[in-house]
This record gives sequence, C-alpha cells and structure tokens, in this order.
Amino acid sequence: MQELFTADALISFVILVILEVVLGIDNVIFVSIIMNRLKAAKDQQIMYAALAALRLTDLEALEEVGEGQSRGHLQRLTEKLAGFLRELSDVITHKHLTHTAASRQLSATFAVPAI
Repeated sequence: MQELFTADALISFVILVILEVVLGIDNVIFVSIIMNRLKAAKDQQIMYAALAALRLTDLEALEEVGEGQSRGHLQRLTEKLAGFLRELSDVITHKHLTHTAASRQLSATFAVPAI
C-alpha cells in the first residue's frame, strides 16, 4: 500500500491523468469532425438506406395477400419508402432552398437619381 504513495507513483499518476484528458479532448474533436462530414452527406445516407430497403425486400413476401385482401408487407414497404422520401425532401429543402441571408432592397442599392 505504501508503494502507491511514492513520488514516482504520484508523478506517474499525474502524467496518466494529463494524458487521459488530452486524449479525451482529441477524441471529442475527432468525433465532431466525423459528425460534420456525416451531416454534409445526410441526403446520400437517406438515399442509400432507401435503396438498401428496396434491394433487401423479399419479393415473395410482397405478393402475399393477407386477410381482407390486404398486402401487409407491401404496405409496410411503401410506408417506409414514403418516410425516406419525406426525410430526403426535408434535407434537400434545408440544404438548397433555405435562405439565411438577410434580404436587401434593390431600390436602395440602385437608386435612380432624381431629376
């Protein structure tokens, strides 16, 4: 027990704590950079998820007719794809159609001199 409180052990402990803090901050920075890259490609992620859902669909399950002539698998697939399309539409709208700059009046910029 006395070996834990020697000068060498305490110095090693302080160095270990400092390294853990530095590496923790490094990990936070790394994760934030990766998340920013993922946010930039959100529309591609949604498209890949929709394509994966279509490609992984069991075609035989889609043609099964359940009680009351309903096609449950087909209904669930179309609802899933509709959700992907709504999400993709929102991402594209925010990415390309959101105007965050303040509006300017052209008449103030191109004022016609009074005669």
